[in-house]
Amino acid sequence: MIGGFVEREPATAAQQRLWLVDQQCPRGIEFSFPYLFELHGPCDPARLADAIAQVVARHAPLRTTFALHDETLEQHIHPAATACFALVEPSDADEADALIADEVTTPFDLARDVPLRVRLYRIGEREHRLLVNVHHVATDGLSMQVMLDEIAAAHRGDDLPELLMSSAGEGPVPPNVLDFWQRTTTGAMAPAGLPGERSPRRPPAFSGQWFDLELSAADTTGLDRLARASGGSLYSALFALLAVVLGRRTGQTDLVLGVPFSGRRSDQERLIGFFVNLLPVRLRVDERMAPRQLCAAATDAVTAVLEHSTVPLDRIVDRLPRPEGGFGALLDVTLTEEQTPRLELSGIEVVHHDLRLDVARYRLAVDYRRLPSGGLRFEVSYAKDRLTRAQVAELMADVATLVRTAAAAPDRPLATQPMTGGPVSVLVEPEPGTMPEALATLWRRAVERHGGRVAVIDRAGELTFAGLDRATAALARRLRGRGLSPGQRVALSCARNRDFFVALLAVLRCGATPVLLDAGHPAGRRAELVRRSGAVITLSSAPGGPDEMPVSSTADDDEDSIAWTDRPDGSLAYVVCTSGSTGTPKCVGVEDRNLLRLLASLDALGFADPSRRLALNASLGFDASVQQWVRVFAGCPVVILDEQARLDPAELVGHVIRHDVAELDISPRHLDAILDPLVGELCRAGRSLRLLVGGEALPAPLWTRLRAATEEGLLVCWNMYGPTETTVDASVCPLAMSEEPTIGLPLPGVCAYVLDEWWRPVPAGSPGQLCLAGDGVGRGYLDAPGMTARTFVADPVAADGSRMYATGDRVRIRPDGLLEFLGRIDDQVKINGHRVEPHELEVVVLGHSGVTACAVLADPGPDPQLTLFAVCPQPILDSLPDWLAARVPGYLVPRRLHRVATIPLGPQGKVDRAALQEATGRLVSAERPVPAEPGPRGAAQVIAEAWREVLRTAEVGEDDDFFSLGGHSLLAIRVIARVRKEMSVTLPISSIFTFPVLRDLAAHVELLRSRT
Repeated sequence: MIGGFVEREPATAAQQRLWLVDQQCPRGIEFSFPYLFELHGPCDPARLADAIAQVVARHAPLRTTFALHDETLEQHIHPAATACFALVEPSDADEADALIADEVTTPFDLARDVPLRVRLYRIGEREHRLLVNVHHVATDGLSMQVMLDEIAAAHRGDDLPELLMSSAGEGPVPPNVLDFWQRTTTGAMAPAGLPGERSPRRPPAFSGQWFDLELSAADTTGLDRLARASGGSLYSALFALLAVVLGRRTGQTDLVLGVPFSGRRSDQERLIGFFVNLLPVRLRVDERMAPRQLCAAATDAVTAVLEHSTVPLDRIVDRLPRPEGGFGALLDVTLTEEQTPRLELSGIEVVHHDLRLDVARYRLAVDYRRLPSGGLRFEVSYAKDRLTRAQVAELMADVATLVRTAAAAPDRPLATQPMTGGPVSVLVEPEPGTMPEALATLWRRAVERHGGRVAVIDRAGELTFAGLDRATAALARRLRGRGLSPGQRVALSCARNRDFFVALLAVLRCGATPVLLDAGHPAGRRAELVRRSGAVITLSSAPGGPDEMPVSSTADDDEDSIAWTDRPDGSLAYVVCTSGSTGTPKCVGVEDRNLLRLLASLDALGFADPSRRLALNASLGFDASVQQWVRVFAGCPVVILDEQARLDPAELVGHVIRHDVAELDISPRHLDAILDPLVGELCRAGRSLRLLVGGEALPAPLWTRLRAATEEGLLVCWNMYGPTETTVDASVCPLAMSEEPTIGLPLPGVCAYVLDEWWRPVPAGSPGQLCLAGDGVGRGYLDAPGMTARTFVADPVAADGSRMYATGDRVRIRPDGLLEFLGRIDDQVKINGHRVEPHELEVVVLGHSGVTACAVLADPGPDPQLTLFAVCPQPILDSLPDWLAARVPGYLVPRRLHRVATIPLGPQGKVDRAALQEATGRLVSAERPVPAEPGPRGAAQVIAEAWREVLRTAEVGEDDDFFSLGGHSLLAIRVIARVRKEMSVTLPISSIFTFPVLRDLAAHVELLRSRT
């Protein structure tokens, strides 16, 4: 420990930020910069020590410690004669190496130690090793070279030039600088996780590893040529190409990298200190551009930041829009050009040796330096708790590949250049075997083999396959008598009983196409779907219109059967309607061959066993019902759950047990409501049940509960995934296969591709849009060729003229080969298993004469619900739920409604959904403020008050996250200081990173207080 200080002054914003991060470092060496030199020749330790002392005396940062005083971090500057040098005399080189290793791993305590230690190890009369170990708070790359140059000059006996004592960042922030950074950071996002990257820890571990990769002299020459052709530097060219590779591997097109700038004015170039200004440089990657164009754009981006780099970002961070994850996240992937440090001591040969600490100051730091051979070496450090060596190796291999291809073809669009040299995201499952030849053949076989067995069970009792066949034939005869022709469409608006199967099979028997509707939806909604689908007749359990026919499930025994009408190739097996982004529902046409592929795939999985009863649980207007009713063609008996059974958990469980149901297809939300009583009844009955869970993403907590029940032998659970357009199911996963949610592997006969926006397979593990090919791909959207052409596109992998469907779902292939669902690339959400386009509801709401403007948002999270913002009088807002309930299905009625004065618009004139989302967040937070407590204030009140003050917000909730509310490292210092002062608790700085949620931080403070 050193003696007292002679001067004190507030720490700079940059020093505060680095000090705070240093307080979180577990080993204390994370920001040490050790430099090792071999000295060959006569070395006078006293002369070297004097040279170092001169430099230390000139530069106060080298003899400064730091202390927190009230809410201010102070610099304590120690006397000019402060000693930083020591001579060490090991017995030999091996002991010297051991002592050096020990010194390098000895931490700096910024409160007690000056940030410089110089050790000279004398191995022999003419052999020495010089270790210069300096903390980052006192140096940066340029400062280090200044220090080495001044040591060399003082060692030669030269007079050192007078210093201009100026500080960086003084004076007011110029308005143009603030304007620039507001524009640059608005909407900026840090690079997303690389394929397979683990989630960040709080506080970060700072534990790192290194990966090196060399470019040949020829490749480096090509890169230099590309840089010159684009009018920029090699740094800008590498920035552009690294951004392309990161974009390809993360699925982002708007990239931000941390770039170090000197942070100095011209009068500060010879000063030593922590001046470096790591700033976010933002580049929008458009692969329609050629490498030369993108490199030029990168040059412009870097140059623009350089022109505004003398003001540290820390000074203006409070006045900028907070990016997701905070500003630190924007600087977590860096690109730096390194220079080999030079030390020249008169009469001595000096050889520099790299010393690398196993630390990671950033998530991914890509450094590079030129080699004497003319090549280039990448020296990449990475956080080993988040990334693996293999992941970094694949990333840098793609960078090297792109360097070569871009230099060879500088004017060819990037979208046409190789995506990656490694594996890509393509999964192809073999066909399920022999495909059934026709629906009629399957039905005749089912009746022949199982005629006397039960086909359908409802509240009225049982109906055999033979009875169902007779009823179907009778209705088909009536439909033909009504003039129904093959290929025409018939809407099914049936009750949840045997009527549905009779109507379905009768329409198919006539060679026509059933249009699946939910009889429980509002009449206006059903009428609109009938009109849009082009249905000529509606079959209804309760007919009421001129084009509606009743369904009868009875037939005379002596009534002659009628044959199935031939269904030519390309016949539509059914039409089902989904939410539309244009504001009106879309009618999806699925052909017979698609339906036959689904049945063959289910059979291949063992899901079409005639000896096992399955439940028809889904809405009859929802495509999930198809996967349930289609198996009647395989002879499977179906238990129809009516509305009462579907909506009452006790009734549903009772039906399952009473009717010996062996399989239940159910949505996650529905399952969550009945799981506990279902498991209890299964346990009492001593039997198991197969669950096919689908319709929406299966949340992780429910996944875990289902796996537990699976391990107990009560459930056999499968997660089912598939869009309507590819015939219900496209991929499956038994939950026993994975501890975490996944949509598994493609069904037999399905091809799954993860593609980028240019229809290229992304690198294995990278996120992209899931595209599905194979016999499950439906015909498209009825009477909507333009909409069909946008999502039913040519298969670029097969390249045989076949089509694939672009799902709009964002996925990646995990290292274990299973598909992971990441979300949507658009605004579409799943609510109660139903696809919902928020714009469809907006169109309906605007049909109300009292609403002048509106916007609909889907709440984020695993249980999305709709929130409506409307410009209208309050009485109109209050009446909207009932008004909507008469026009749209229940799942489209918003859960929350907010009256607003105006709908905010962005620069392009579109709804600013981020501003609305922020408003929603404020409303939610205001609903759960920190409660007042009688008597002495508790930790929650003290922390909430501190947060309100430093974050400048009126309300703080117990579940709020400090960083999500806009907190950052400098504000954290003030919070910690306030808690220490008012609660008399010594709270480590790292606590607010470990416990960023107010409730958790308060509990931690109370625990510490109880121990004092």
